[in-house]
Amino acid sequence: MSRPSRKSSPTALLLYGLALIAVVAARLLRPLVLIRFGNLRNHTIGTFSLQAEGYMADRDLGLARRTVDFFYHTEPRANRVLDRMIERRLNVTPFARYCQAVNSRLPGGAAHVAQLGTPQQDYTRDHYRAYTQTPQHFFLSQAEIAEARRILTERTGMPADAPFICFFSRTSSYLQHLHKGGEIRAQGEVPTTNIRDSSIHTFLPAAAELAQRGFWCFRMGAVVDENIGMPHERVIDYANTFRSELLDLYLISHAHMTLSDTTGLCDLTFMFRRPAAVANLFNVRILHSWGGLVMPKKYVVEAENRLLSLPELLAHDGGPPSPSRWPDYARTHGLRIEDDTAEEIADFAVEALGRLDGSWIDSPEDQARQTRIEQLYASIPLELGGPLKARFAASFLRRHPEFVP
Repeated sequence: MSRPSRKSSPTALLLYGLALIAVVAARLLRPLVLIRFGNLRNHTIGTFSLQAEGYMADRDLGLARRTVDFFYHTEPRANRVLDRMIERRLNVTPFARYCQAVNSRLPGGAAHVAQLGTPQQDYTRDHYRAYTQTPQHFFLSQAEIAEARRILTERTGMPADAPFICFFSRTSSYLQHLHKGGEIRAQGEVPTTNIRDSSIHTFLPAAAELAQRGFWCFRMGAVVDENIGMPHERVIDYANTFRSELLDLYLISHAHMTLSDTTGLCDLTFMFRRPAAVANLFNVRILHSWGGLVMPKKYVVEAENRLLSLPELLAHDGGPPSPSRWPDYARTHGLRIEDDTAEEIADFAVEALGRLDGSWIDSPEDQARQTRIEQLYASIPLELGGPLKARFAASFLRRHPEFVP
């Protein structure tokens, strides 16, 4: 937890004194209204956006106790434009930092701690209901939208009404950059590789295909490992050219769809209610259960050189519970992991687009497999809540029918 400076400057002493008055007042008012103080997890754009949206949705649905909450920003920050959007709906003030510090030192402070979310809340929340039965809560301003469009026109020549998609893949270099100051994690604690990672080059045939169909395709990412070249004039390596925090949010919030692996930036699609197609899913119990199209990484039984089926995978926790557990998980179950191929991702992207525009038609076999998947998930608790409304890609299951026997 980030705390105020311990320096006893006159200003700090004054703020602590005022905070003590505020916290005591909050305790006295508790029978009438619960006032809470808490910090924001600004350093993780995915978790931050997902939990902020869930916090607002829970209030809309009457699932959260009505409280008056005050938050403060913490460093490092993933996206300061996102922080401004949060400030438009939540009570965010630096003074809450002092109130939280004082509150933590007084007995009975636990009831006055505000959190946007916790892993347990994420586990039990009905994300599908939150996604479908509440409106979008966080928006860019009209001025921010106008500025983003101006920059895009200047840099790409893209017409204002042109459809576009965002595509991206996860690399560990972003976390290395984010935590280089050691505020949250020491540099040595941040892994340099992660089984959630995948190569952006496997997404390029998909981007080129969508560009051929008239879409502008923006390769996203704040810190990336590789340049992608230019497989088509409408495929833009935005991450390596004119990337900005404003455009990150504008592109995700206005995209026809996003195409990615399991990276935090994809969580913004929930906040902005945009369609998502997620390939290289590393754990089939940790997925955006409320909708969209998904395709898993392939777990292969080494001794038999065969694909582990979905029933087997679900019986083994859906995959490693965290990327750091992968070496032990692989040894225990005798597995290796394979990323989705460029061909699979290209077919996946075409299917996702077809489902959005209504041109995709499932065969009876496709429908039967999806029904079987829903049956398998009926009694499976999901990391991001249920029920499962996402679809496993028919294009993947046609290639690998043994995955859903």
